[in-house]
Amino acid sequence: MDRQEEEDLSQNIKSMPELLCLLQQDPKGVILPSFTYKERLAGRNCFRKAYACRTGESVRVSREKMSRVWSEASTNDRNKWALLAIVHLQLYQTHITNHGGLRGKIRVPLPDGTPFVSSTTSQELTVNPLIAETYGVLLTFHSKFGLDDPLLIAWEKSLSSESVLEKLKAKPEYRAKFEEFKVFITDMMQVHRFKNCAVAMELCMNGQRKGRIHFHGFLGQECSYNGWMSHPVKATLRRNMLIFDNVFPNVQTMKCSGRRGMEMPTAHGLYYCMAPKSGQMFAWSTLVPFKDFISDLE
Repeated sequence: MDRQEEEDLSQNIKSMPELLCLLQQDPKGVILPSFTYKERLAGRNCFRKAYACRTGESVRVSREKMSRVWSEASTNDRNKWALLAIVHLQLYQTHITNHGGLRGKIRVPLPDGTPFVSSTTSQELTVNPLIAETYGVLLTFHSKFGLDDPLLIAWEKSLSSESVLEKLKAKPEYRAKFEEFKVFITDMMQVHRFKNCAVAMELCMNGQRKGRIHFHGFLGQECSYNGWMSHPVKATLRRNMLIFDNVFPNVQTMKCSGRRGMEMPTAHGLYYCMAPKSGQMFAWSTLVPFKDFISDLE
């Protein structure tokens, strides 16, 4: 683009809405490098978060790859991210709580002064309500899987809970159901940007039915000091996304406080699922307690 074209473009662009409209019509269009250093830095930070979200890695883990991609980007691409950061600053503002503290971002009012309303209708929110906003959660599903199996009903009458446990562990359909639950939890981990998870399938040894099983699924952060320093995002969990095999779970949210607020609750949650129990059938986690990390559990 020569100087005359740049001058013509600068005359045509009089406002940010017009610039955004132009980019919608031509995504490969050129944005003049008229941003300040702080605006370009904000654009880099905006790209960093988007890159980490796209790769499914934390900002800290993806930093080196992200920096390489950013250094190879053209000036025009960097200017577009700077523009995106400016738009984000105009659309969102920091929310101040009643106690004077800062908490996340909220949409600014519309030009006519009315508050921004999400496209999600109130009816949808009633059917699919918010369950929790949390850095970690333990989900317990009390399943009815296999209870109508005639073979299991016969075992219940003649065998002890320990014998029933060994026979169910050998049945391929129970292993397949565990793998299905594992996929359910790991998908949730990636969607909501959790860093670690653990799953367990256990037999209720003291229940009224000897064959009743339940599932534990834990989702948490990093088991390190960096887990707190990398500014993890709270997951927004709604009812519909927590249902597995037509069962809604018992939900226990992770409580965090202090510098080690991410490490210890995550270590406890992983250990709760992985610790050997009398009714344990199968268990798996992204980190193995006391092997991949050392936890000073009391």
